[in-house]
Amino acid sequence: MKKGKKSQGLRYDECYAKIVLSQLVSNAYENIVIKDKPDLQFSDGSRGIEVTQAIEEKQQEAEKLFVKASRGLVNDKERVMKRIREIGCKCDNGILLGIPSKDTFQLILKAMEDKLDKINNGSYAHFCHYDLFIFSDVYADDMMQNNALEEMIKLSENYELVFEKIFVLVPGYLYIFELRMKQICVIEYSNELQYEIACQANKMRG
Repeated sequence: MKKGKKSQGLRYDECYAKIVLSQLVSNAYENIVIKDKPDLQFSDGSRGIEVTQAIEEKQQEAEKLFVKASRGLVNDKERVMKRIREIGCKCDNGILLGIPSKDTFQLILKAMEDKLDKINNGSYAHFCHYDLFIFSDVYADDMMQNNALEEMIKLSENYELVFEKIFVLVPGYLYIFELRMKQICVIEYSNELQYEIACQANKMRG
């Protein structure tokens, strides 16, 4: 992506989501454009992807501090790292490990509901298909994944416009819920790749 006015103001999450999709799912996502309403768009109008988070506030605080510390944007790195530990997170080989969660998909379902409300309020660009990309810190076993899929399908029944795929990214795993096909795909990725994607997202953001 060219630097300059067009690259300024890009959100880190949206850059990160685009790179994850292009590297873990399909290189076709390299052609997706970062815009707004929805956040990621194919220029031919075929598909739009909204990006959001379903992470507790303290976890978000830790991640923001970690990114700033990693980029050398803090005056007292040790103080920042201490605050990260106070929150309940820790760093391991340059990777931020999140707060142990309650292993519930409720935050994810609430985030999905909020975004369903928004794409149905008439302010979003029209696309043939819509997907949703959610950053989370909840690890899910097979039973949790299947229950979440059922809840997502049930929730979608209340809306005219729906998301066909729900991408849920947690450290080390990408869960793909295909609502129309009623299928779940799990893609595992390494800490090294996570770090590389973070660096690429920072560079893309400009």
